[in-house]
Amino acid sequence: MITVFPALKKSLLPIIGITASVLIGGGTFALPAIAAPAAADVAQFGMVDINKVLNESKSRTSVSSELQRTERSYTAILQRLAQGSARFLTDAEITELGTLYEKDKPTEAEQKRISQLEEKGDQQKREMTTLQNTPKPDEAQAARFSLLSDTYEKGGASLQQFNRSLSAKLQDKVRDAEQKALVAVRAAVAKVAKTKGLAVVFTGDIAIYATIDITDDVVKEVNK
Repeated sequence: MITVFPALKKSLLPIIGITASVLIGGGTFALPAIAAPAAADVAQFGMVDINKVLNESKSRTSVSSELQRTERSYTAILQRLAQGSARFLTDAEITELGTLYEKDKPTEAEQKRISQLEEKGDQQKREMTTLQNTPKPDEAQAARFSLLSDTYEKGGASLQQFNRSLSAKLQDKVRDAEQKALVAVRAAVAKVAKTKGLAVVFTGDIAIYATIDITDDVVKEVNK
């Protein structure tokens, strides 16, 4: 199961300063500056509960569902490859077949290619089984059996590599979702803080006390 936005809270731990910039994860990101309060004014400090904002974000449910659908799809692809005869294909053919399996609606040509690759794997599997059961194989049969055995072993390694490539793609999608959520939250915090004339906004786990909690307003802004 995928945990969506697992690193987001950590990346928002530093103070979110709205006066000139946002400090997140050690980096400075420019935001529209707000005029500094007059000397006689008292600077207003706000607080935002990032976890609540994320949990109540409308987009989180759809993003989580989409990532989980992708995860299930990738798992099904790997199972389809493992349960078939893909191990009897070359590394390039395994990658090609797996990539074709990823397509929701393969074209007629792509479906034909899938059938060709599957048939090749099945044929070589049958051939290896026949050779394995041959009582006294001749030199050519022994050489062929050795070649098929080598292909089978390399195919296992290729399947593992394809597994890792799908895992990496999935993690890229998760990181992209986290980054988009972070951008949306930062923009919402900046907009609400500017509207309320706040000098600085702290995250809830840092603020010991803040006169203004803008969490609900940020949630509304994010969900617009």
